[in-house]
Amino acid sequence: MILMAASSFAQAPAKALKDAGEGEIVQAIQKETDAKKRLQLIDQWKEKYPTSDFKSERAAAKLATAQQAQDAPKTREAANELIEADQGQSPASMQAYAVLLQFGMKDQNAAEIEQNAQKILSSLDTAMADDKKPANMQPAEWATQKKQFRDFALKSPGDAAASRKDFVKAEAEYTKALQASPNNAMLSQLLATSIIQQRKPEKQATAMWHYARSAELTGDGALADADRQKTKAFVEKNYVAFHGSRDGLDDLFAKAKEAAFPPEGFKIESKLEIEAKNRDQLMQSNPMLGKWLNLKDLLSGADGDAKFASDVKDTNAGGPYKGKLISANPETKPKELVLSISDGLTPEVTLKFETALPGKAEPGIELEFDGSATAFAKDPFNLTFEVDAAKLTGWPKAAAAPKKAAPRRAAPKKG
Repeated sequence: MILMAASSFAQAPAKALKDAGEGEIVQAIQKETDAKKRLQLIDQWKEKYPTSDFKSERAAAKLATAQQAQDAPKTREAANELIEADQGQSPASMQAYAVLLQFGMKDQNAAEIEQNAQKILSSLDTAMADDKKPANMQPAEWATQKKQFRDFALKSPGDAAASRKDFVKAEAEYTKALQASPNNAMLSQLLATSIIQQRKPEKQATAMWHYARSAELTGDGALADADRQKTKAFVEKNYVAFHGSRDGLDDLFAKAKEAAFPPEGFKIESKLEIEAKNRDQLMQSNPMLGKWLNLKDLLSGADGDAKFASDVKDTNAGGPYKGKLISANPETKPKELVLSISDGLTPEVTLKFETALPGKAEPGIELEFDGSATAFAKDPFNLTFEVDAAKLTGWPKAAAAPKKAAPRRAAPKKG
């Protein structure tokens, strides 16, 4: 924010310079081009004239100058001074709260994030009322700035949780934000992403609803057209992968467009659930998956631990099996892989190798293995196998080392 000229201060009917000395400091500040020196002058102004009529303008100038000087302590100090002087009554205060909110995000200070986000939301209508719009600003631009402050305050608590990879907390925060702003497509998308990151199959349908909502919303609060189309394609691909076909997809898009949240009991039947309805047919079309699902049913029962000890441990558990790679530890030359066999999303199997595998592989690659079951956990379900690398199929081969050039022979000496 640019400091007004000293002459305009004197013209303000409710505000006046204390004396000529204050005017001289203001003029010196305006002439100074070095941000750090200008910051020192502003502090001198406050020290000499602590009760100046222009405390708010001074604090706003200090905030802008401190940011220009990249002085974080002074920026935080100026933001607090501006809030104290302005009492949340102008757009400048919204900027100050936003600055403090950014500091909270950087410091992962949940209390500071929540406090300043709420300050913006509770003060916004007053601070950016229509009668406070600058005369040289168009109403549409004023409304856009107000919306930007609101959106930033709404999503920041969720963003902070997501940055900590606390996706359960992020889901809760984005849910509250979307309830307050149900036509905000970005919030719908962020909520969907936080749900997906939890990797809970029972929540996949809810995540798809929110992605579909973000793809279908138009008008104020919608994503850019290119982002909408990209999101829609993402939903279509993942719906088919999850459900097994496009059946019901158009209905999902239509209903999500009308409501920010799915109705109670909303469900998309997974391909796994559909196939499980006719396990005999599955055993004919995909015997490996059928065997795996039967094994999961056996181990997921009340006596699953006993069944593992008596029937599965130290055997290949009916393998070999195929699964999609979820993660590798470490990513390069791993000795441990986590796979999903049932749906490509849910971690179910841990493979352990005595010697590291060569190179690395991208998540989602299909691998086939045959090993010896050594450990079992029921919740979350996980079956651990010790596997010989020779019985793992699909792992990328390490790139061959470049051949060394043959040494050049010295030319024969002339006789």
